[in-house]
Amino acid sequence: MRADLGQSALIIGAGPIGLAVLLCLKAFGAKTILISEIAAMRKEQAEKFGVDAVLDPTQVDVVNKAKELIDGYLLQHQLMKYRSTCRI
Repeated sequence: MRADLGQSALIIGAGPIGLAVLLCLKAFGAKTILISEIAAMRKEQAEKFGVDAVLDPTQVDVVNKAKELIDGYLLQHQLMKYRSTCRI
């Protein structure tokens, strides 16, 4: 994973890996960090970890809302899960 100071990110999912990515992005100095999540407990945990906004895909169009919140620019990091191996 690579993030530069001042970039923004949208993380899909606030599970253990998504929260770890959140903390890494904060450490790298990301400007705005958003998370898409539907589970109430995971939303709360993301907020405790300092996410800028939690977007619930059952309530909002995540892509359009994310573009609105970060001035139309998305930093895209793809997280791919292959069985028990995760690559960032």
